[in-house]
Amino acid sequence: ETEFADILSYFSVTGTPAVRPEPSFEGTAPAGMKIASDKTILGCVLCVPESWRITVSSGAVQAACDDGANVGLSSMTPTATTATECFENLVKGYRSIYGEENVRILTEPGEAETVGSYPAYRFRLEIARADGVFVTEQLMLLHNAVIGGNAYLLTFTAASGVFESHAADFAGITEAFSYK
Repeated sequence: ETEFADILSYFSVTGTPAVRPEPSFEGTAPAGMKIASDKTILGCVLCVPESWRITVSSGAVQAACDDGANVGLSSMTPTATTATECFENLVKGYRSIYGEENVRILTEPGEAETVGSYPAYRFRLEIARADGVFVTEQLMLLHNAVIGGNAYLLTFTAASGVFESHAADFAGITEAFSYK
């Protein structure tokens, strides 16, 4: 039986750790933007400002700028039957993580808007965490036009003091989103 220390003695670490390059995608993004996710990752196209850093992980894509404002896209299969019920489940999840008193509803989902030719429901929360107070705006994007079908959660988050300064970035990201 070989001991782990014996095996480890055959290896040595030299140099600096590798930096994972940003993913690159084929296609054309709107002016001033780059593609952060294409159909090969989540089945839709997400574009972000050119200066934002992109991170791709299993089932999710995130991009962030220097002040920490970020956008995340993840797929979900809601078990709720209405947008309001789905929203309530998401809020319940946040409150279980951050505490009831640390999650404040700023806006609830109203009428559906159209994003990428499908319905989407927008809501906004304020979340107090140990590292500050953040505003999170989320869009539940319903690809099959029904709750219970394929859905995506597009999440914009920034420190409360800089959230509004990124309104144009977030609007551009939403406008460029597509299922093509």
